[in-house]
Amino acid sequence: MTLRPSLLPLHLLLLLLLSGAVCWAEAGFETESPVRTLQVETLVEPPEPCAEPAAFGDTLHIHYTGSLVDGRVIDTSLTRDPLVIELGQKQVIPGLEQSLLDMCVGSRSLGLLRASKASVPFWLWVSLEEWRHVGE
Repeated sequence: MTLRPSLLPLHLLLLLLLSGAVCWAEAGFETESPVRTLQVETLVEPPEPCAEPAAFGDTLHIHYTGSLVDGRVIDTSLTRDPLVIELGQKQVIPGLEQSLLDMCVGSRSLGLLRASKASVPFWLWVSLEEWRHVGE
């Protein structure tokens, strides 16, 4: 993945901030729940005020990229159609689902996740493209 020059300083800043979080979190991952091992930073706010953020039961269309802390990409949806999921149905890893709660259409976030004490930390970039509330 090639970063646009205008986003490079932002990514470097986030890398510095989250690398400090990795050092801090390494000691506590064995006893913390998966939700507490998730740190999410909003990169882009939604273009309009968000009256109803994403919640359990909503159907979301997202793009994501997961990469190891060293930058190696493990999975991405950017080369295909957005992933369609229903929040709360455990269709994706818990950290991804948790990071989508309260997001709004058009927002983008970067998270640092660690699924369990046996796995390595990894970055997860998420872009919420569109979503539908329950009953719509």
